Amino acid sequence: MVRTGFLIETSFVAVLGTVLGLLLGGLVGKQDVNSLVGSNPDAHHVNSLVGSNPDAHLAIPWGQVLLIVVLAYAASLITT
Repeated sequence: MVRTGFLIETSFVAVLGTVLGLLLGGLVGKQDVNSLVGSNPDAHHVNSLVGSNPDAHLAIPWGQVLLIVVLAYAASLITT
């Protein structure tokens, strides 16, 4: 009974941390791309990567993100 409650609490904390990390990471990444692709004359290194394409966007490798999330969740349960 206590072990089950502890596993539920650990799962909740792990899922909450993962969701918050994904949301904050996505928002910061999107803001970085938007600010660098925008009208920033000092971003010469970024302009060479995305060119002067105003339609450049943030590409998130969802397969890799999912793999990391699953491994992190599994590690949090194993260490409990």
